[in-house]
Amino acid sequence: MDKLLSLLGLARRAGKIEPGFDAAVSAARGHKAALLLAARDISEKTLKNLRYEGDRAGVPTLRGDFGMEELGRACGIDVGTAAAALLAKEKPLPTE
Repeated sequence: MDKLLSLLGLARRAGKIEPGFDAAVSAARGHKAALLLAARDISEKTLKNLRYEGDRAGVPTLRGDFGMEELGRACGIDVGTAAAALLAKEKPLPTE
């Protein structure tokens, strides 16, 4: 999972990460998320809620082998986070 955390760091530098449970859910609901990530040490209820929101939006949810502190650091924040959203690539505007 170190590779996944490294990739999250790249996504963060590209501005393609929304850290935090509420931000991840909002990104999924807004059809902006490509993947929802959950830390291994969150409660089953929190994971169930995140998966529910992901399923409703058609976004896969992955429970990583990293804790909340590690996920927070990979997202560039100073506190742990239960979840994060990897944002989808934006569709280019049609040209005429």
